[in-house]
Order: sequence, then C-alpha cells, then structure tokens
Amino acid sequence: MMRKTNNNQRGIGLLELLLWIAFLGSVAMVGMKTLPIVMEYFEIKKAISSAKFAGDSAAIRTAFDQQSKAHYVENFSGRDLTIETVNGLTTVTFSYKRTIYLAGPVSLLFDFSGTELVR
Repeated sequence: MMRKTNNNQRGIGLLELLLWIAFLGSVAMVGMKTLPIVMEYFEIKKAISSAKFAGDSAAIRTAFDQQSKAHYVENFSGRDLTIETVNGLTTVTFSYKRTIYLAGPVSLLFDFSGTELVR
C-alpha cells in the first residue's frame, strides 16, 4: 500500500524574498528622494499663506522670503512669485518644476503650482 502524504508547504521561497526586498528597496529609495521635494512644496504654500496679507507685491515678496528662510526653502524665492491685482483682488501664483534623478536615464519630474487669493 502506498501512503498518501500531504506536504503543504507554507511561506515564501528565497527567490520571492529577494524580489520583495528589491521591490521594497526601490520604493523606499524613491520615497526618500521624493519626500524633501514634497515637503518643500508644502513649506512654500505655508509661506505664501502667511505672506499674502503683507500688503503690496514688494511687501508680499519680502514677507515670503522671510518665511521661506525660517522654513529652510532654498530653491524658491519671492522673485519667483507672480502677483497680480485685477479689480481689487490680488492673487499670488507660483509654479516650478523639480527633477529627481533615480538611476541612469530614469528620472521623475514634479510640476508644482498653486494660487492664493488675497482679499
């Protein structure tokens, strides 16, 4: 008589483990390179939100530069802001791009923009 064995193995193999480690490592690498750029975007938005009440365009730019220095924004200044007044409403607009080089010819392009309305 032949015995029927039930060998159900559970778990993952070595190759699957290596593939998961490579995948998670790639995601972590992209995340670590992306996080500072995204944080800079939120700091720029925060600086504009607090500087938009400073007065005219020169005062808004100066207030933005002071706020951005306090929050360590290095790649964007008050000169890069577009400030327009139409029918008594002032809008502060910004737009910029950042590129992250990952490996070889592979890179990520971030296109940030935003508008704040001053009343």
